[in-house]
Amino acid sequence: MTEPPVAPDPQQPAALHIVSPLLDAPELARRHGIKHLFVKNEVVQPSGSFKIRGIGYHIARQLALHPELKQVVSSSGGNAGMAATVAARKLGLTAVVFVPTTTPLTMAQRIEAAGAQVIVAGNVWDEAHASATEHVSKQPPGTALLVHPFEGADIWEGHSTIIDEISRQLPRGVVPDAVVCVVGGGGLLSGIIRGLERCYSAQQQRPIVVAVETAGADSYAAAIAAGGDKPVALTGITSIAKTLGALQVSPEALAARTRYGQRNVRSLVVTDRQAVAAAIAFADDFRLLVEASCGAGLALAYGPDELLRVVPELTPDSCVVFIGCGGALVSLDVINAWKTTFEL
Repeated sequence: MTEPPVAPDPQQPAALHIVSPLLDAPELARRHGIKHLFVKNEVVQPSGSFKIRGIGYHIARQLALHPELKQVVSSSGGNAGMAATVAARKLGLTAVVFVPTTTPLTMAQRIEAAGAQVIVAGNVWDEAHASATEHVSKQPPGTALLVHPFEGADIWEGHSTIIDEISRQLPRGVVPDAVVCVVGGGGLLSGIIRGLERCYSAQQQRPIVVAVETAGADSYAAAIAAGGDKPVALTGITSIAKTLGALQVSPEALAARTRYGQRNVRSLVVTDRQAVAAAIAFADDFRLLVEASCGAGLALAYGPDELLRVVPELTPDSCVVFIGCGGALVSLDVINAWKTTFEL
């Protein structure tokens, strides 16, 4: 049983994230025969992705409650580690990030350049997380905070602010018929659903949520296929979208689906090729670089038939919002490598 979602306490410290733009994409809307298609541009966040919403909210809240806090510890070699580092710096705290050996060198270097001490520990995330936990246990009581990449009520509530912003940014009278987001560990999905419950509870028909993964990083789809009651562990991550690579999704993501209505939350798995092709097309259209993980969600915007296949209820008056979640693990060199690998 999960607690009903509530809005973040306005008395908490000021947010560390910014209000990101809602990009209008009329040509993409016309392509799908709908009236509105928007992309929430999280690329511009201080950490490069949506992650600073939840992680920043969590760290700021804990610091307000525990002023003796000195250090933030993360076990993510991806966007969560970057978000924890940026949030710590903004709050005057130090950051230590434990990463597995599978973390790309460029990402580890970016996290280090942002101000963290980066420690390589273990071959997989679970081993890095165990090392981070041990490190925290050795610090003076109350001085070190272990920040999980996607678990915890603060994380979900922080991420839910995306929907608060969207509800204010949409044209007057426009309500999203569908919101498309990606799923890794499930923190973003959990936050999106909480935000929709808060902002659109009075709607006769709740906005449909499409949760997208890539094949080879599809722990959410695996759990849904097994009944949706509990997480299912993958044996490994084979997708190019490494930042979607949680071996199993958060139980909260499954509980949120049940609470929101299973028919209202739809799972979709796309290929790596679809994800990188969408990321490249998005770069061409909006002059913005996003990870392959972000491209997975955008694949519905750039694919010819996927959106209407997954959400056949859409009409010529419909509005769809895509969460452009961003990501720091991308560059022109990475995009050129994608083009070569996938012959795009």
